[in-house]
Amino acid sequence: MTLATFLRRTLVFHARTHLGVIAGSAIGCAALTGALLVGDSVRESLKDMNLARLGPIHFACVTGDRLFPTGLNHRIGLKSRACSVLISPGVVSSGDGAARVNHVQVLGVDTLDWPRFANWDATQAPGALASEVWNRGETAVINETLSRRLQVRAGDEIVLRVRKPSALALDAAISPRNDAVAALRLTVSAIVPAAKLGDFTFTPGQAPPANLFLPLDVLSSQLGVTNQANLLVVGSVAELKDEVAAKSLDALIAERWQLEDAGIHVRVVNASSNSIPTNGLASQIELSSTRIFLERSLAEAARLVSTNSALESHSAPIRVLTYLANLLRSGDQSTPYSMVAAADPPYVPADLAEDEIILNTWTAEDLRATNGSTVELSYYLVDSGSHLVERTNRFRVRGVVPIAGAHADRTLMPEFPGIAKAESTHDWDAGFPLVYTFRDKDEAYWKQFRGTFSHRQEQINQFLKAARGW
Repeated sequence: MTLATFLRRTLVFHARTHLGVIAGSAIGCAALTGALLVGDSVRESLKDMNLARLGPIHFACVTGDRLFPTGLNHRIGLKSRACSVLISPGVVSSGDGAARVNHVQVLGVDTLDWPRFANWDATQAPGALASEVWNRGETAVINETLSRRLQVRAGDEIVLRVRKPSALALDAAISPRNDAVAALRLTVSAIVPAAKLGDFTFTPGQAPPANLFLPLDVLSSQLGVTNQANLLVVGSVAELKDEVAAKSLDALIAERWQLEDAGIHVRVVNASSNSIPTNGLASQIELSSTRIFLERSLAEAARLVSTNSALESHSAPIRVLTYLANLLRSGDQSTPYSMVAAADPPYVPADLAEDEIILNTWTAEDLRATNGSTVELSYYLVDSGSHLVERTNRFRVRGVVPIAGAHADRTLMPEFPGIAKAESTHDWDAGFPLVYTFRDKDEAYWKQFRGTFSHRQEQINQFLKAARGW
């Protein structure tokens, strides 16, 4: 038998097996190829869909829950090719309450710049270009998705509820709960299609978002953040002025961004102020944030600037972290709801131990505490939110100081929302139930001293371990 005959007879004998393998391979290849084609098609479809939702927007600066002034685009030099937007989540229901949409993207847009981006006109969005109508805050423009889910048309009434921005995170223990939502009854002036940026969103997905558009000044005013925005959208750089187009948007923002745009405030403290220590210098610089707590990176940058300062004289930075204590207790005496500040020298002795505390005279008298007394300090963890996890630390009184000079500095207490501007302790909105009763003496102390309270330093890591601070 020759080799050729052997191969021929083998192929004939195993023909069915070979055919099965070939058929299986063909089916597998067809399925794999189809899956790849479908995947590429879906990917391209999603890409096209999301690009269509962005329309002519090429660049964006998104700051989330951080707000910046609405005039930033003019300062950068973008002018009409940029638009400031305030985005906030909201809940919208029909006027009769028959339907409600929980996850609505509420956009406060500039009534002049946004219509240019979206290519709105008086026919398709009659309220969009009529600023005299929009500015009364009585009408809103919605997209087709929201219209369909609410079953409303132009001329129908809707009710919008949107949460007001807060200087503190919603899961922070000290975060006001009352008056945290703005409610508006509006009339639908127009329904814009997807082709007119009706489905604008930065969140990718197959389902279009439910959008509601209001004038920026109306929404920002209702939310208590007048002339503030958290989104800057920019068209094609090629259409901008030559000096702007020559630089990248990142370079422009980095060059012209100011500390105030990030809610950072800097003020000079003069030595003439007898309430703030200046360590013998003519003046010092105070750095604070509208978000109450400074981020670690910002604090470290400030420390490096101070340390490497080219000025003739400078001092080490003084770190301060102030928080609300639920109760101070010494023996059978207690003081409810006191601000406690952890600070560097010269507010406290440089050798203050981690288990020591400094009291002012009012608190010491109220607790009947003297040098060497034990004081228990109870507080909620910063990010415990609605769970309100309470901790108690024990300290030994190192000393008692008068309420004067540096220890009468009201700026040690930040502008805690719901507390700082309260005229009375009975008006406090701390974000959690006030289980301890304010006494008449506490009310009198608050009206006289406000943010001037007990101070102590304990390396910060012992007190408020959950504080995302220094």
